[in-house]
Formats: sequence, C-alpha cells, structure tokens
Amino acid sequence: MFNSNVKELEQKKNLIQKQYELDLAIPDLKDCMSQIEYRYYSLDEMGITFKESKEFVFHINFKLSSACDSVGSSMHTISISEIEKYLK
Repeated sequence: MFNSNVKELEQKKNLIQKQYELDLAIPDLKDCMSQIEYRYYSLDEMGITFKESKEFVFHINFKLSSACDSVGSSMHTISISEIEKYLK
C-alpha cells in the first residue's frame, strides 16, 4: 500500500512522544504512562483503519495490563490528502 517513502511516514506517526510526555505529567495517568516503553514503531507494528471522511487512523498498542486500558494505546489520524505521496 505504501511506497519507498514509508520511513518518512513512520516518522510522522512517531510524533506521539509529545503526547506521551504531556500524559506522563497527569497524576491519574502517571503510573500507567511510566510503564510504556517509548520507542520507534514501524508501520508493520501499527494497526490501520479508515474513516469515511477519507482519513487514515494509525493505532499503536503499548501492550499494558488491563488496569491501564485508558492509556494502553495511541491513535493518530491523518487525512488521505496529507499522505498521498506515500501511497503507491
């Protein structure tokens, strides 16, 4: 589905670190957020779904315990027009 520029797209998706740092500062989330091993995620590790509004939604599952479901994953939505150059 994606062309050879896939690394550039992965870098866009991996901007979740900024949100991670913000969430880590929230007392109710801190215990769960501190369990996340923040690292680079390849597209092969992300789930991808599509919205009717012509958007891709990239899902990253951090594989935390069920007690941390509220922060156990991250979703990043991007419009098709923003990633057309990455599609075959």
